[in-house]
Amino acid sequence: MMKKILLSGMFFLSVPATYPESHTLYAAITVIDLTNLKQNTLTAIRTAEQIQNQLSMIRNQVRTLSTLPSSTYGQIKGLYDGNMQELNGLIGDVQGISFDLNQVNSQFDQLYPQGQWDSMNRSQYGDYFHKWNKELSDAAKIAMRAQTVLQRSEAYNNEAMSILDRSAVADGEVRQLQSTNQMLGIVSAQLSGLTENLSTSTRITATAAAEEAQRKEASAAYSRKLLQGYGGHVTNNTGVQLPMIKQK
Repeated sequence: MMKKILLSGMFFLSVPATYPESHTLYAAITVIDLTNLKQNTLTAIRTAEQIQNQLSMIRNQVRTLSTLPSSTYGQIKGLYDGNMQELNGLIGDVQGISFDLNQVNSQFDQLYPQGQWDSMNRSQYGDYFHKWNKELSDAAKIAMRAQTVLQRSEAYNNEAMSILDRSAVADGEVRQLQSTNQMLGIVSAQLSGLTENLSTSTRITATAAAEEAQRKEASAAYSRKLLQGYGGHVTNNTGVQLPMIKQK
């Protein structure tokens, strides 16, 4: 669901975390405004909803082509049905890596809690590290799948026009199909921009930056626990009393 995923503009360092069990995480060098990320996410979700409405309009337009000869219409309808299915799946993927429109703040804060690390136990640390890595991985995979879907969408459109070129159909029907293709082109462009913004430059970089900031805070809290004695047992720092040395 998008153009090529260009990660060249994003710099990631693979660094060993101080979290036990030597988890390796990815840290973004770039500092991201997390408030801006939330706003971008809201915009992306609304754009996805708009695209869904446009796909419904395109589906209705394709139905109006039923006046074409059955052999021609059947081929074109089959192409567009496949296209619609893949584009709808792409929208589902986008919404899957974004937050619920009404719960952006709460969901983001759950994933990256602020100032709560001192009260967490060992297993909770592990859960958060796993969630952060999964968030990054899912966004990257969806971005790569999107590239393939958008390329196929363009191929569908070209094939539909090729079928019409080989058929003796009325000019009005050709123009109607051309209009449908133009709408699909607009939808594809919107999806490309949406997913590139959500899944690559903004989403992955911002998620990595948030992960890095929280990883450092979590690691610091964990280190403090080690110094104090993990599990609530305070380490005894009292010096050892040596026995008196008898003077001869």
